[in-house]
Amino acid sequence: MQIDGGKHMYRLIEMELSLMYDILYSKAAVIHTWYGRCIRVFSLPATVAALLLFHFSRRDAYHIVDFAVTYALLIGAILLEITTLLRTVGSSWTCAFLHRWKWDWTSNSVMFTRQIVKAGRSRLWLDSIGQYNLLDFCTRDMTDLRGRIAMKVGLENWFNKLHYSNTTSISSDIKEFVLKEIQKRGRGDIRNARRMCILYENKMDEELSWSTVDIDFEKSILVWHVATDVYLCCFKEEVEHTEKPVVKVIKEISNYMLYLLLQHPDMLPGPIRIGLYPKVCASLVELWQEHSTSSSEGGDNNRSKSKKLARLLFQKFGSESTDNEYGQVYLDGAAVAGYLLRNECNVPNMLGLIAGVWFEMLCYAAHHCSEESHARQLSTGGEFLTAVWLLVEHI
Repeated sequence: MQIDGGKHMYRLIEMELSLMYDILYSKAAVIHTWYGRCIRVFSLPATVAALLLFHFSRRDAYHIVDFAVTYALLIGAILLEITTLLRTVGSSWTCAFLHRWKWDWTSNSVMFTRQIVKAGRSRLWLDSIGQYNLLDFCTRDMTDLRGRIAMKVGLENWFNKLHYSNTTSISSDIKEFVLKEIQKRGRGDIRNARRMCILYENKMDEELSWSTVDIDFEKSILVWHVATDVYLCCFKEEVEHTEKPVVKVIKEISNYMLYLLLQHPDMLPGPIRIGLYPKVCASLVELWQEHSTSSSEGGDNNRSKSKKLARLLFQKFGSESTDNEYGQVYLDGAAVAGYLLRNECNVPNMLGLIAGVWFEMLCYAAHHCSEESHARQLSTGGEFLTAVWLLVEHI
């Protein structure tokens, strides 16, 4: 199935999410019924009639302040009614109603007007995607005044999540990649693979199953997030590959999954251990401070620092003989990255393998996220995870 590079498929998903929002969080389901339309038609004339009756009533019966306030309220009510009526008439619900009754000319006129005024600009459900990077966070400036104040008042975790999380526009690369991968794979594999299909295809399932299905989903996200950053920093021909679309896709999905883990853990399957991530951060910060000198690192930007931390992890823990006796997640991540780097010659498209792992992780999370969590997130703008869920069900 090729639908204009997926453009129309994603547009369909946005329309469905918009309708879901209307049904769950607005009065659209009531307004667009026969009795709802009747109420809307008579509401404006009734409000105007109330204003006229008040205008022609005895003015000496009211205090001047009461008179002014009543006028303001009635005029405001009329303006709100007019606005609501115009929005109702020009809504996609009305277009569907007109189309169902074969009033195509009227329906097309409404649609044309909607396009001119850009009526759907407030419903851009697939406009941005959350991002959070562990290595960037752990190499942050520890002397930042705002962070120190937040720590003093006991709001350090809240400040860190808010300040170091960000959103980026969803690129066409990630949309095309997800759509193409869904079309290539079977529905059952997408929903329940949990990162094993792509590893099995590349004969790495036995060596790396411990980092996918043998540990909790939360820990698997952290392990592969670290492994991804270390690999992208240390793999051969880094400069030539940095601008490849697949590298951008890998980074976006990796950072997005960690963003979900921190900001919306209820959308991820399985029990989420609240204490795991802070321990990982504390250990990585300690490691970074031990091996970095404040004088030499002060002029570096945060991205440069995170790359140095990634190389440090590979140098210290990326060897085949590394023993993770303390169970540290970043040690496991460095070990996975080291294994991938050592086996590049056996898997020519190693970047495609890493992207496949993240794709399977994304689809597994989307399918096993509860319907309540998907619906709840719509009230605050929706998540790309919900769009992936709908795409899998469609295709």
